[in-house]
Amino acid sequence: MSNLSDLAPLDQAAIQELQRVFQLQKAAFLRDPYPSAAKRIELMQRVPGMLRKYRPKILQALDTDFSGHSHDQGDLLEILGMFDRAKFNIDHVAKWMKPVAKASNPITQGDSKAYIKYQPKGVVGNMVSWNFPFDIAVGPMLDQLGAGNRVIIKPSDLSPACGQVLHEMCKETFDEDQVAVVNGGLALARHFPTLAWDHLVYTGSGAVGRQVMLAAAANLVPVTLELGGK
Repeated sequence: MSNLSDLAPLDQAAIQELQRVFQLQKAAFLRDPYPSAAKRIELMQRVPGMLRKYRPKILQALDTDFSGHSHDQGDLLEILGMFDRAKFNIDHVAKWMKPVAKASNPITQGDSKAYIKYQPKGVVGNMVSWNFPFDIAVGPMLDQLGAGNRVIIKPSDLSPACGQVLHEMCKETFDEDQVAVVNGGLALARHFPTLAWDHLVYTGSGAVGRQVMLAAAANLVPVTLELGGK
């Protein structure tokens, strides 16, 4: 990664904004590392209303970035699926948070009880591909919120109109220490996986996926990759 001072002003601003919200979310997670089921549900309940309100802008952004995009396809693939995903998570999050009893060894542990309690990871980065810019941003965000995490989304610079709408609607719907969207070009994309995320998600090509995983490895960041639809 080049020195920040060597980059163009817009690239510098994008990276500085990423670093700002990253530190903001890190601090917020330390203050509340295990959000209640009620808090997680309340956050996820905001998403269907957000998508309904921004539907015209979402469809227009898709049309702009793709130089023509079916509104029916936009509704089906980018919006409607999120309603079911939100409902499923809301219906199940309390169950997912319950401790799972495990067998223990009475010789070494006596009468003590053993269980697994699933913990939020912290601040999760989501690098979104250009071809399904809302589905791949909002869908994982719902799962990440349901798991009690904080989320920073980096839309693809190949779908800039969609990235701006994502930024606008998430900024209006969520506090930035909970969900934030940072837009930028190649310099931001290269810098994004170098941060000490608690988890990183990338959807895109295998070639870039290798670079993302290599950059994340420096901080031992666990990575989820969806490469070429696999």
